[in-house]
Amino acid sequence: MNILIKQHKKLQGLLLLGFCVQIFFSYTQIGFFHPDQHFQIIEFSSYQLHQPNFAKNIWEFNDQIRPTFQIYLFSGLRLLLGFFSIENAFLIIKITQSLTGIVMFLLFNSMA
Repeated sequence: MNILIKQHKKLQGLLLLGFCVQIFFSYTQIGFFHPDQHFQIIEFSSYQLHQPNFAKNIWEFNDQIRPTFQIYLFSGLRLLLGFFSIENAFLIIKITQSLTGIVMFLLFNSMA
């Protein structure tokens, strides 16, 4: 049974509620999910952009097990937001989480 999202008002309301929850939690998140969460992307991005970092002290650095696609995306977003004088990497993560929520909301609402 194929239900079109544009024709189903309750599903649109549920998606809007999910969108609001995503934006709320991306804005109000305090702390981190895992103790080395900030090392996973921020430190490797700093290393890639030749900024002060501790990437060489992380065990994943020598073992080369960290995927790079996320690092390239985050580094590109850092460069783009740096153009607008947004330099705080943790603020950039909040912006990334908000953008993900907006993109998913638009994606699900554009499905026909």
